[in-house]
Amino acid sequence: MKLMTVLILGDENDPHVQAVREAAVGFGSEVFLFNFRSRDSRVTFVADRKVSALFVNTAGELHSSAITSVWWRIKPILPNTPPPNPIATNFKNREWEFVLRSLPKYMEKTVQWVNPIERQVFLNYKPNQLAIALEAGLLIPRTLFSNDSGSILDEFQAEEKIVYKTISPFVDPPDGVIMTNFVPRETIAQTAANIAVCPGTFQKPIEKSYELRVYVVGGEIFAFRVDSQRSQAGRLDWRRAQDEDIFQLTRLDEEVARRIMRFHSLAGIVYGAYDLIVSVDGQTYFLECNPGGQWLWLEHALGVSIANRLGALLARR
Repeated sequence: MKLMTVLILGDENDPHVQAVREAAVGFGSEVFLFNFRSRDSRVTFVADRKVSALFVNTAGELHSSAITSVWWRIKPILPNTPPPNPIATNFKNREWEFVLRSLPKYMEKTVQWVNPIERQVFLNYKPNQLAIALEAGLLIPRTLFSNDSGSILDEFQAEEKIVYKTISPFVDPPDGVIMTNFVPRETIAQTAANIAVCPGTFQKPIEKSYELRVYVVGGEIFAFRVDSQRSQAGRLDWRRAQDEDIFQLTRLDEEVARRIMRFHSLAGIVYGAYDLIVSVDGQTYFLECNPGGQWLWLEHALGVSIANRLGALLARR
C-alpha cells in the first residue's frame, strides 16, 4: 500500500490542526505541517520544463511529488494591535497568498484537496452561496445584498426590524466583531448615506423554533440542534452563546439532508459547516456554509469525532 503523505497548511497552535494531525497519523499517514507565518518556513516553486514545489521547515522537507492530500487550514491572525508597518505586512501576506493559491498547478492531479482552493474561495463570497442554495432546492430568507436604503426599505415594507449581516467578516482587534443584528427601519432611513458606502446583507427575519449546525465531511453528515431561543445572549446569533448548554446531536430530515448534499456537490467542496434555521412553522432555511468552519467545541462537549473522520479522509481510509 502506498504511503499517504498529508500536507497541512495551517498553524501548529490551532487545536483543530492538532486534532486532525493526530487522527491522520493514527490512520498511518505521514503528516507535514507548513505554517507560512513561521520564520523557519521556506518554499520553492520551480517552473522549468516541469513544475514542482518544495516545502522546508525545522521538521524537514517535503517535495510536491510525495503529497497525496492537502488540508487548507489557513486562518487569519488577529493581532491585539495593528502591525507597525501595515503596508509591508499586507504585501508579505499577499505574496504568500498568491504563491500558495497557485499550489494545485504545482502538484500531481491525483492529490486530494480539503477543500479545493478555488472552490473554497468561491464559497467565501456569500452571494454565491445563496445562488447555489436555491439551485439545490433549499429555502432561504428573502435577501438583498445592497447599499441602496430605498431598495431595502421597499423590499421589506412589512418588517419593523430587518436582519443585517456583513458580507465579509469584519473584525476590529482585539475583540470587535460584527455579528448578526436587527436594524430598525427608521435607522436604515436615517443612515442612508452610511449604508451607501458599501453593500451589506439584509434579510427578512425568520421566527425561530431552533437552529441547526451541520457538518459534511466527505459524504458523512454530523448534525447538531442549537436551542438558541433558550438563550438570552444567543437568540439572534448563537455564536454569542457558544459556551452555553444549547447544543445536542440530532438527525436531519431526509429531504433537508438530501438538499444539503446537493449543495455540497454543486459547491465542489469536501468539508463544510452549514448553518440553518428551523422556523416555528417547521420550515428549514439555509443561512450559510462556512468551508472552514470550527467544530472542536462540539466534539469536546458531545463526544463526536469530526476530527477523526477528517483525518481518515485525508489519509484516504
